[in-house]
Amino acid sequence: MNYLALLGFPAEDGREIRPLDEIVAEFDLSRVHHSAAMFDHQKLDWIDQKYVEALPVDELRALARPFAEARYGPRFDPVAFDAAVPAAQKRAVTLDDAAAATAFLFVPESEWVVDDAAWAALTAVERVADVLDAAQSHLTNCDWTLEGVDVRPAIEALGLKPRKAMPALYVAIEGQPAGLPLFDSIVALGRDRTLARLSDARRRLGS
Repeated sequence: MNYLALLGFPAEDGREIRPLDEIVAEFDLSRVHHSAAMFDHQKLDWIDQKYVEALPVDELRALARPFAEARYGPRFDPVAFDAAVPAAQKRAVTLDDAAAATAFLFVPESEWVVDDAAWAALTAVERVADVLDAAQSHLTNCDWTLEGVDVRPAIEALGLKPRKAMPALYVAIEGQPAGLPLFDSIVALGRDRTLARLSDARRRLGS
């Protein structure tokens, strides 16, 4: 509604994100443009993202949960979902985006498969076997907090830049070269499942 109200009726002060009651109160038919308005989906996405960012996290959980339940059915885990929502909020444009970004949480380990395109991004990482081994070693005994699961010091100890190594860990843990913030994802996934996915990637990579 906020976006639709701007079509042909721009805010005089340039402030585009505003509550509906304020838009209604300030509406003036004489200020409506005579020319046809253009629907800009990118602008709508931008506004939607601003609303998602502004939601209290508990409200976002409640609003996004029906989308997640519809997507994942009996596999949906509300505890894991609630843990991942704060990370999803950082990048989601819509409520359905927030639900979709958590997909890696709801795949049983027995069915976990990384597709060939994503796997190619993993194998492109320099010394990827060492990266996986270092991450697995660090995550085996670290504190299970955002600070504790930060594997960057372990990557740096290899003489590698973490930024270049991270795609391999994203693929191994989330199934894609990029996704939710990695450390948030690791915490939400849990130690056992994270280590299982790293071990699976290491076996697939071979020696």
